[in-house]
Order: sequence, then structure tokens, then C-alpha cells
Amino acid sequence: MEKLLKKLSIECYMMRNLYYYMTLDSLKTVYCAYFQSLLQFGIIFWDTIINLHKVRILQKGIIIVMLGLRQRTSRRQKFKKLHV
Repeated sequence: MEKLLKKLSIECYMMRNLYYYMTLDSLKTVYCAYFQSLLQFGIIFWDTIINLHKVRILQKGIIIVMLGLRQRTSRRQKFKKLHV
């Protein structure tokens, strides 16, 4: 599980860097290709809610980066916009 969390964290860093050079559609494609595929692969290894919580935090972080949101911005409607 720790290896998966590390890979997901690296993907989050990658998305932060790509945000400045790509459109939202391109970022969504990268998200689906890398992050979401790792999530689907890792589902079989999630044995506790704590691990799932850590992954969910990383996922939220990537979506916030993709949308260019600030800390105090309402996110619920923005997350629905992506359909991920």
C-alpha cells in the first residue's frame, strides 16, 4: 500500500507541474491515464479505511490542482464538473 501511495503522490506532483502547460481536457486525460488507472489497480490492496482515506486526500488534491482552485473555494460543484 505504501508503494501505491508513493506513486499516487508522484502523480499529484506531476499534475501540479502540468497545470501550467495543459488545458483542462488534457489534464483530465492525464488524470484518467495515470492516476485513475493506479486507483483501479490499487483497489484490491485497500484493506482499511485509513488507507482509503489517504488515497482520497491525494485524489482531492489532484482535482483541486486540475481546476486551479484556491484553498477557500467551494469545491463540491467544481468536482461534479469533471465527472471523474
